Amino acid sequence: MAAPAFLAPGCPASFATERALIPYARSLCDSPTSRRRGSSSFPVALRMTVVPPPLNAPPPPTPLTSPLPTPPPVNDNILPRRVYSTWEWRGYNINYRPPDEGTLPDAPLVLLIHGFGASVFHWAKNIPALAAGGSAVYAVDLLGFGASVKAPEAPYSIELWAELVTDFMAAHGGGRKWALVGNSIGSLVALAAADMAGPSAIAGLVLLNCAGGMTSFRPSEMGALPRAGLWFFSNVVLGAFWGPRFFARFRTRKNIRSALEQVYVNQAEVTDALVEGLYAPSLDDGACAVFLSILTGDAGPTPRALLGRLGWADVLVLWGREDPWTPLRGGASPGVQFEEWHGAEVAELAGRRGTIGLTVLDGVGHCPHDDAPEQVNAALVPFLRGLPYSDVRATSS
Repeated sequence: MAAPAFLAPGCPASFATERALIPYARSLCDSPTSRRRGSSSFPVALRMTVVPPPLNAPPPPTPLTSPLPTPPPVNDNILPRRVYSTWEWRGYNINYRPPDEGTLPDAPLVLLIHGFGASVFHWAKNIPALAAGGSAVYAVDLLGFGASVKAPEAPYSIELWAELVTDFMAAHGGGRKWALVGNSIGSLVALAAADMAGPSAIAGLVLLNCAGGMTSFRPSEMGALPRAGLWFFSNVVLGAFWGPRFFARFRTRKNIRSALEQVYVNQAEVTDALVEGLYAPSLDDGACAVFLSILTGDAGPTPRALLGRLGWADVLVLWGREDPWTPLRGGASPGVQFEEWHGAEVAELAGRRGTIGLTVLDGVGHCPHDDAPEQVNAALVPFLRGLPYSDVRATSS
């Protein structure tokens, strides 16, 4: 059975819904506690005729959550470093990795934004090369991920994370422009942050296998029957009773490794340390609640809509051709369309028209920066070096 996206770096949350929830629903009904003598093993709710609820239907009442089983502890001997520096944002502690010592104070600013389930450690193979190329490299753990606090009450969304990134740039940039580099959902967050901040704050963007949404399912675009199925999964399978069991079942090292092996072409890069780096955050307080909140959250803005308003921005799109989760030529947000979408609504802003280019990486999967770091670094360094960082923003007095 496939592991959910939360436990694999960068994967859109919809992968869990699409590939893992149906077999999991079957497994729930095959368990001794839910099977009745003489009944089919497939859920009754999926065999009966379902009347689709309205788009804004409230979730049904669910039983109180029972305690989760105790998972195995983290292996600190192989765990990559998690905690670096702390920045307080809206009362939440956000973990980030600052530039290495010796970085020049006027070095171009680069912020790395991880994908779904990953964290700052996932950029370990890129940071040295980017720093050697002359950049001041920051990496941030988005709220709910990595070593940042996992706040169950937070309204998780692409927009919330984009606000975090925008505020981070303002707090650490000294009024200078930034280049944003993201993988999967991190790419979508980078696009949304650039749209919020505008050309006075952004020097350029790098998108690595950009996700189509926090979840790729948009109920308003679905037919009645698929919408009813999605409602069932979101409110029952991922509800307060079954949801924690789903989380506990899939946050195992075995399932994490299985998910990684699906999206990494270069299997040698799927190391024990990588698995441990993804497993450890799932043990943090609040991780289950964050997982369920994100999987049942709104998909957010589309790459097409955001790129359409970012005609002023210089954008490099890097895409692993063998990505099974965000295909180059399939799905609602294929990479081959990004150049066409760029600037479709706002071609230029502040007198500037940006550029966009797509580079397809053969023999690479969903996480190019970790699957094939040499290829990605070779493309990143010259692009980042050539961006227009020189314009200084006016700061408020």
